[in-house]
Amino acid sequence: MTMRSSQVIATAAGAAGALVLGCGLISGSLTTITFGIPKKMYSLDTTDGQRWKTPPGGIPAQPCGAGTPIADCCAPAPGVTVDCQSYPLACEAGTCTLGLRVEIPQSINLGMEAPEFKRVEGQSVAAIHLKAIHYDVVNNLNVDVPPIDIFLAPSDATSSTHPGARKLGTVPLLPAGMSSRGDVVLVSGAKEIFASFARSYTVPFTVIAATTVKVKGGTTPAGRLDMTIDGEAQVEFTLASVTD
Repeated sequence: MTMRSSQVIATAAGAAGALVLGCGLISGSLTTITFGIPKKMYSLDTTDGQRWKTPPGGIPAQPCGAGTPIADCCAPAPGVTVDCQSYPLACEAGTCTLGLRVEIPQSINLGMEAPEFKRVEGQSVAAIHLKAIHYDVVNNLNVDVPPIDIFLAPSDATSSTHPGARKLGTVPLLPAGMSSRGDVVLVSGAKEIFASFARSYTVPFTVIAATTVKVKGGTTPAGRLDMTIDGEAQVEFTLASVTD
């Protein structure tokens, strides 16, 4: 094949390509927008009997363990028993301690709650990139709150034990009577976990805050904790266009 022949073929191919586009072939381009992850609020109030359950007689205050007045925190005195299935007591560091498991789910729907998605409604998502998750906590409880784990889960989930729940990150320990704000410490693979839920942005999912609060014997729990979670992410959309 001569150089002249190659040029003729290339020119013909280019003309054919232009003709195909001129007949209405759909081409696409990517656009990226940054969106705010809607704020979710979580509260733990000692007046809430559904989430804050302490034994009817309180948490035994005497020392526990071998050779102490209380050998078993679930049977702190002769003839006295505590339902430790309902009120999980254990002897920790010589003190009867209540382990109060708290899990609070909040629903999120990016398509409905993040206004940025309305600009590109109906477009195809190419990728989602999590930038950061923030927390803002006011702990007015009279006990420390251990690290709070943040999970993402399907819309029907109410607990982190749901088979579809995935841990996203952790809020650090929150001392009693203190306020704190910062970034959630994300787990390895958090960006992929977030993308797996957020990619279908019209489908709601659940954000769960979970921790186990420890209350030592002799302490009467009081107060309230309030926490908000939000953040930022980027989404890449494929914008379809038709040329005439």
